[in-house]
Amino acid sequence: MRVVVFRRHGPAEDVLELVDVPVPVLGPGQVRIRLRARPVGPSDLCYVAGTHRRPVEVFPTVPGFGGCGVVDAVWEEVTLECGTRVATPVTGTWQEYVAVDVADLVVLADPVPDSVACRIGTGTSSLSVSSPWVGEGSEGETVRGGVAEFDLSNVREAVRRVRRDRGGDVVLTG
Repeated sequence: MRVVVFRRHGPAEDVLELVDVPVPVLGPGQVRIRLRARPVGPSDLCYVAGTHRRPVEVFPTVPGFGGCGVVDAVWEEVTLECGTRVATPVTGTWQEYVAVDVADLVVLADPVPDSVACRIGTGTSSLSVSSPWVGEGSEGETVRGGVAEFDLSNVREAVRRVRRDRGGDVVLTG
């Protein structure tokens, strides 16, 4: 699976890497989520730079505060079904899959869009800071309701957009 990591602190454009790693293995009481959206904001960039209040405990590390997706595997005693749409506020969501404790999940109602649900627990209100985006035709970019969406492999462009527009709504998808 694809994962965005950084091995040292610094400007996100300089230190973020896209690497391939095995899909996470579940532990007791966990589910695995195939993430569909993760927010990118100023707090993520501070985390990568080393200026966030939450210190990085070990390198390499995966950035990302929160995300949403679909449960694709469950530990044997977990009653949640595969295919359930969920959000989680855990750290380390800039990857395709994440294994999390059931206690760290919010089951989502269908009308909640991924671009809103992925921010649950991040302290960012739904689309309150969003401004309309005009598509520039860059690869991996779409325009939906004022939220610029970038494929996980195009994280550097998403970071540039956050820096340029001071934290407008940017979501990593896929």
